Amino acid sequence: MIEYKKLGTKILFFDNISEILKTLPQNPILICDSNVLNLYNIYFQNFKKIIIKPGENHKNFNTLQQIFEDLLKLNADRNSHLIALGGGVTTDLTGFTAAIYKRGVIHSFIPTTFLAQIDASIGGKNAINFKQTKNVIGTFKHPENIYISTEFLKTLKNKEIKNGIAELIKIAIIADHKFFEKIYTKINSDNFNNLINLNTIKKAIKLKMSFVTKDYYESNIRKILNFGHTFAHPIELLYKVSHGLAVLEGIKIALRLSEKLCHLQNKIAEKINYTISKIDPYNLNINKQLIFEKIYNDKKTFGENIDLILLKNIAQPIIYKIKLNKLEKIYYDLP
Repeated sequence: MIEYKKLGTKILFFDNISEILKTLPQNPILICDSNVLNLYNIYFQNFKKIIIKPGENHKNFNTLQQIFEDLLKLNADRNSHLIALGGGVTTDLTGFTAAIYKRGVIHSFIPTTFLAQIDASIGGKNAINFKQTKNVIGTFKHPENIYISTEFLKTLKNKEIKNGIAELIKIAIIADHKFFEKIYTKINSDNFNNLINLNTIKKAIKLKMSFVTKDYYESNIRKILNFGHTFAHPIELLYKVSHGLAVLEGIKIALRLSEKLCHLQNKIAEKINYTISKIDPYNLNINKQLIFEKIYNDKKTFGENIDLILLKNIAQPIIYKIKLNKLEKIYYDLP
């Protein structure tokens, strides 16, 4: 168990799903999508449930309204405990719901994807998408408990594993040189599946939380966790690609900007790009103008400026404040 007392969160690790069931609170309300329910209903068949539609395109007000209506039908009150069972879409929606339903109820997460276990469920950020802008409406509210088991990961397709590997690469790049070298070695020997274990998950969580605990409301150092995401979020929404693929595409753009603006050595950028190519060997044909139109609504924009997360070296990220019109010109000129 990892406990963050100031945040009111415990992260608990289990060998299997059955062990999780023994520790859950009494009479919780489970929120999950229909795909996850088909996989795990045998474990959770006796729980009160709210079933939502799967997919990023349902992380919106319509789904929130459905959840609120179902909570009222279940007579959920301020003592109710909501539990998200699923990936990042479900944890985001559940955390957001818990923050505003009856001015706040308790919630916990059971993340079922690699990406959710190392990133989406960690850090207390909850949001929905609006007008083709990702996570533009949201709250900060940490879950009471996060229940993690690698047994859930056995049902994941290779694409979903790679989604998590993308965030694993990101956190290593910005936070821990030795961790990046370990990932680099595994991936480049085609052994990236060997990274799917509780030790790796715990390491990634601790690295992420080292930023979160210093900057709860993302006013300064926590922004570094958005490395690659300024470009990834519009890519994800406009091109309907998975979050992990979009993050890798965003990191590639951030590396080119880092070479130009922060003197990142080309050999470091090439090493990271080669690692990325083993997970994402494709190059999207991106319309730069469409991407940049979305960046003007990025959460890290302030007036005419944006806090861009760039890299001086592995584990040496910086928050680079730049005028949006200057960044736009530099971005259009990138190869």
